[in-house]
Amino acid sequence: MILLTVFIALGTIASAIAVGFQWYEMHTGGADTKAIAEAAQKQACAAHQIAEASQRNATAAEEFATSAGLINRGVEDAVKKLQLQADQASRSADATKSAADTARGNTQEKSATLGECRIICPNDLYTSA
Repeated sequence: MILLTVFIALGTIASAIAVGFQWYEMHTGGADTKAIAEAAQKQACAAHQIAEASQRNATAAEEFATSAGLINRGVEDAVKKLQLQADQASRSADATKSAADTARGNTQEKSATLGECRIICPNDLYTSA
């Protein structure tokens, strides 16, 4: 019976040691859980900040796209206006050439009827004779 009592006493001591280790693990595990919860909170805050920054970037990209579209339309309008000016300049040059051809024809006719006719070019006005 003494032997059984000793055996029960040793079992109780071993059980008490096991309960002590379990209590220690639960206690330190709680600190680890708290650290994990704090890290998760920080990570959630960082994710929220990233989401806000992404939203600002998306808004800026949308505004840039709108501005680029407006600029593109402005450039298209400017190209159209320049094309109109080029067409007008071409028509003006054609009209000037036609007038010059007509004037040359008139001058040649006068030369044939009057003998000699001198054509004064704008360059001739600035040179000394």
